[in-house]
Amino acid sequence: MRDVVSLIGGGLAGLCLALQLRRADPSLRVVVFERRAAPPPDAAFKIGESSVEIGSHYFLRTLELEDELKDQLPKYGLRFFFTRGGNDELGARLELGPSRPSAHPSFHIDRGRFERALQERCARAGVELRRGCKVTEIELGPPHTLRFDDGARQGALRCRWVIDASGRAELLARRLKLRQRSRHDIVSAWLRVDRPYELDQWSTDAGFGARNTIPRRLSTNHLVGPGYWMWFIPLAGDRTSVGVVADPKLHPFDALRTRDRAQAWLRRHEPQFAELLARDEARVMDFQPFKRVSYDARQVFSDAGWFLTGDAGRFLDPLYSPGNDFIAINNTYIVDLITRARRGEDISARARLWETDYRNFYMGFLPVYQRQYSVLGTPRVMSLKIMWDFTVYWGFLSQLFINGRLTDDVFMTEARPLLLALAGLNASVQRLLRQWSAAGDASPPPAGFVDYLAIPFLRELNATLVQPVDAPALYGRLRDNLELLQTLRGGLFEAAGREPGDGAAWRSGHPWAPVFERLQLPRPGA
Repeated sequence: MRDVVSLIGGGLAGLCLALQLRRADPSLRVVVFERRAAPPPDAAFKIGESSVEIGSHYFLRTLELEDELKDQLPKYGLRFFFTRGGNDELGARLELGPSRPSAHPSFHIDRGRFERALQERCARAGVELRRGCKVTEIELGPPHTLRFDDGARQGALRCRWVIDASGRAELLARRLKLRQRSRHDIVSAWLRVDRPYELDQWSTDAGFGARNTIPRRLSTNHLVGPGYWMWFIPLAGDRTSVGVVADPKLHPFDALRTRDRAQAWLRRHEPQFAELLARDEARVMDFQPFKRVSYDARQVFSDAGWFLTGDAGRFLDPLYSPGNDFIAINNTYIVDLITRARRGEDISARARLWETDYRNFYMGFLPVYQRQYSVLGTPRVMSLKIMWDFTVYWGFLSQLFINGRLTDDVFMTEARPLLLALAGLNASVQRLLRQWSAAGDASPPPAGFVDYLAIPFLRELNATLVQPVDAPALYGRLRDNLELLQTLRGGLFEAAGREPGDGAAWRSGHPWAPVFERLQLPRPGA
């Protein structure tokens, strides 16, 4: 009998993993248990509609879903509008975004449409998808036994591997008591509107319309204020996903718990959009509050033949659209462990290694978000933070995944000292940004536009994501990127007045110079 993998949950994480497993080993039997009987509709009510570079690479190159992505909207980067005055005029707010498409493509994902296409692709690949089939009991072995009920009959399936992709139902995670509280506490409310929002039309200022060559609607747009941010994600079929994410110490969950309360919150903090939404009341399709957005797990990989993926595992924060990245990385580790076990390898040490690395990535990015929502209300500092965070993401984790080295234990052993140095560097900068923000900035932020793809070091770094290299060249690239970050860190500390400087950060050759000039940052001591 062939080895069997049982996947509990036929959403995005489970379907992608099923397809990836069959592509890696067509002789492997993969069975997906999905409790919903009907395929998901367009604009299905699911979070995770915006992809960035790792997730996009996973869809395009690892799973070869180029045809399926033709039915989705292209994404033109992340765009941010920072708080200014009463937030009643978008054109008066400082805008940070791209004026052109980035080198590496990304997408806005209509989850219903995409998951239906994935179901068809899985069926062609030989995945067994059991719709309307609820897993009622899990008996862990090995071998493991899943008992199920499909409405017509009850049955059982023995398998060598069982994977929890059940999302927030967390069937296996609950069974094994794996869920643990995240150190990062945020709340959210989310809705979808049956209409597009053309942000280019939110201002009558001629300069606002002229400074972009791409439609703002096709970016993932963010309205940013003290302790909160909002997303606007366009979906195929002219619908829009809209959400608020906030620090509950500054914006208690009760303020977002219902649609009426959320509408009142919008009138206080984002009146321009609140007015538009009031006109579109009849077009609001649904509403969902979330008291817990960030979550953690004690363990997601086991040499005993069980794994967690997707929302059943770990997630930090949706700010930079990393949900599909977590799926891509998580699934890639699982496929590596299963395919090696099928070849007869002892994966015990490897499972522990990938568990450690995956947790280190999670903990390494925790300082990006933890206690950092206070920075959202200071536009200049937050602009610098976003560009620093892009540099870290494009310079390291994206490089490892896109160049296929995440499960190369030899390479990862060599690169680990660089990653540890990166973690220390990032933690120190995030602490500086938080302190700098707390010190305040008496002068109002400039209006206008900061085009981050016009910043040479960011544009060049993003371009390397479509320039794959071998292992030695990748190590050199990571080393160079660490040196770049060390230079950037020095400039930030000097700009914040935390280090005596010689004005190097303002010299034309310094990477931060065009950023500081555009943000009208005063020189230390000026």
